[in-house]
Amino acid sequence: MTVEGCVMREADVPGRKPNVAERAGIAEDYILTNSKMIKGSAPGATPAKQNVMFEIEGIDEARLKQNVGRRVQLDGAFENVDRSRAAPEPGTPADDLVEIRATSIRQVAGDCQANK
Repeated sequence: MTVEGCVMREADVPGRKPNVAERAGIAEDYILTNSKMIKGSAPGATPAKQNVMFEIEGIDEARLKQNVGRRVQLDGAFENVDRSRAAPEPGTPADDLVEIRATSIRQVAGDCQANK
């Protein structure tokens, strides 16, 4: 599948709460926000939802950090699709989101706004 959206640090996504490792400065989770499917199909009920978010896995943290606030396309596969539901729990860490196990990332044209 290919999905497009904006890369954000989980701590910077309104309504999201970093996990223990992130708060300790050990690791950071990165979230794809404002996403749309380019190729393939989204898991569960996600296609109809506004501001669909996915946790990004499989891409080096340094590359993700370079793309924070930018619109990107990710190629890969969905994991933990059982997590697709009406909305993620407010104030919870990313382990409640469907994950994208990405194999590649590339910047694309388009704007990313923090509150979208």
